[in-house]
Amino acid sequence: SVPEGPIDVQPRGCGGDVVLRGEQRAKAPRLFLSEAHGMSHFCGHIQRTAIESALGQGWVNLEDTDAPLRVAVLWDSSRSRQDVDHDASFSLLTNMAASAARAGRRMEVTVVVFDVTPRILVEASAADVAVEALRGLAGRYDGGTDFSCLESVLSDKYACHILFSDGSDNLGMSRALGLVEAAGLSRVHAVHAGSGQAPAALAWIAHATGGVCAPAGAPGLPGLLCGSEEGLRVARVDLDGFGVEDLADEAFDTVPDCRLNRMSWPVQCSGVRVSGTLGARPPSSVGVAVAQGVSDGRVVLPLADAVRLETGSRAAALVALLHCEQRIAFDAMLSPHPALSARSAAAAALRYGVATPSTTLLMLHRAEQFLEHDVECPPGHPARAAWEEAIAARRQESAAKRRAVPLAKDLAGTQKL
Repeated sequence: SVPEGPIDVQPRGCGGDVVLRGEQRAKAPRLFLSEAHGMSHFCGHIQRTAIESALGQGWVNLEDTDAPLRVAVLWDSSRSRQDVDHDASFSLLTNMAASAARAGRRMEVTVVVFDVTPRILVEASAADVAVEALRGLAGRYDGGTDFSCLESVLSDKYACHILFSDGSDNLGMSRALGLVEAAGLSRVHAVHAGSGQAPAALAWIAHATGGVCAPAGAPGLPGLLCGSEEGLRVARVDLDGFGVEDLADEAFDTVPDCRLNRMSWPVQCSGVRVSGTLGARPPSSVGVAVAQGVSDGRVVLPLADAVRLETGSRAAALVALLHCEQRIAFDAMLSPHPALSARSAAAAALRYGVATPSTTLLMLHRAEQFLEHDVECPPGHPARAAWEEAIAARRQESAAKRRAVPLAKDLAGTQKL
């Protein structure tokens, strides 16, 4: 039975904690729990309407419109960007200034160029001045790429930092910049050329600092970067009743990762999914902090309200697979260590039996196929009996060969005599 009662909204900052109860429970975001693959899984989908309710009145830009919009451009001048067409990036800066002007603000641009060391190219200038200075860099791209050198130029005096790069990380230091979590530090947005998928290095920097990662020519990007068209995002996942020692439980996992203090996980038109695996001591609830501009809120999914699925059912298996899908996607983009993320994604694919770019799904039906790929035929499989017979025959053959070797040596010794 579903108890009666109103929706309970608890204010928090510009938004609020939303815990849906009573007559709305059937439509409220809640978790589904399942036992599959030897682990306890949870998965929940939060509809966009619930997220917007958590934000209260929605996004209101509370910044001082009389003050200039200060933007720091972090321009990758390494050799790998020498032949890149930068026109889309220049247009982005120009369109940002126009978008800010429509909102009654003047944009000031400081350009920092870097390869393995940063240097200021222009400071507190108009967008067109910054673009002309960047055009003057033609033929002056050289050296490797060390993203960690930018840590010294990040400052909270800027409304945002915009990183223009191809993500070529030959010194392996992109993740060092992503770990910067100074209080009040503005976000780092990553912009890349072309329309393809962003390099993992750029995606990590943007999402770990709460920024966005997009091609320079993406529609709506100028307004988003200058703050006039901020998108909905998940800023953090937290767990009620959970201590630091509980995070050390290897069985515990969440996507988005609750161990990150900041992130920018975009909310889709349908909403956002949160999933994970539970350890020895589960939390009392899963909280999803959401933000849009300066407005924030929190949606709470109590475990007490979760739907417990029957073990062995297709629904229980689906919850596990949905978490596997999220984990692989997260590792591919946001893990702080690329090599570890590749191994983690492969391990997850093997654990859940799914095909990925690093794993192959084998369809084995006959005993000969299990033998060819050196895979044990599981109990209950129609080919199990034939596989056991073939394995027994192999063992007898191997034992016979081992007995034949000493006999052959004895015969050879007899012939010499």
